[in-house]
Amino acid sequence: MTTTEPTPPWSTETPSRLPATWALIGVLVGVHVVTGVVYAIVEDVSVVNALLFDRGMWMRMEVGGQHRIPLRTGEYWRLFTSVLLHGDALHLLINAASLYALGRLLEPVLGAARWLAWFALGGVVASFLGWQVGVIQSDGASGGAFALLAAGVWLGVVHRDQWDPEDRRLMGPVLGIFLALNFAIGWLIPGIDALAHTFGLATGLALAAADPAQRSAIPYTVTVVVCIAACVYGWSFGLLGA
Repeated sequence: MTTTEPTPPWSTETPSRLPATWALIGVLVGVHVVTGVVYAIVEDVSVVNALLFDRGMWMRMEVGGQHRIPLRTGEYWRLFTSVLLHGDALHLLINAASLYALGRLLEPVLGAARWLAWFALGGVVASFLGWQVGVIQSDGASGGAFALLAAGVWLGVVHRDQWDPEDRRLMGPVLGIFLALNFAIGWLIPGIDALAHTFGLATGLALAAADPAQRSAIPYTVTVVVCIAACVYGWSFGLLGA
């Protein structure tokens, strides 16, 4: 009598579409372009500079960036909007490429709502904790990306029996080494908010440990909606009153 092994439920095989991944990348690019163009028009500066090169502290503050001074006055929506903002085009490109890679690996497993929610929670928690420990200014999607990366390593190692055999090495040692290298780089290169990476990493581990991609997506859909609402409020009304 022959027996067959059960088919593992998790696989990194990429479907034809990755709606959450592409939607998030589109939002990041759109936010960068719109905030750059609006700032250039209002402040009468070069659009090229606003889109491609380093955005100084004041520019980032004026388009919704995180900074401890406005946060002290109650502009908490900046904890959300800052996750979608980037310091320059290279910063945006690196994060967009990272999120595409993570989306290919994890969105098929987590689903669109959970993948977006884990990103958002990682980014917002990193933003909040960075402010609490004294970080003056920090913007970008790195906290959310590290949350997804750490969650992927956790799921790959702790739940290795759930993966397709071909994916176990990728979702375990390979992704783990990638995480370790990027984490180290964040602490070695000046100008990178390594604390945001650390807080995002911790958030991703906590999320993956609490919910290994099996429960209802409803709470995550609500989380995404709340984050979107906070960003809409911040850019539509918060900046007008700043």
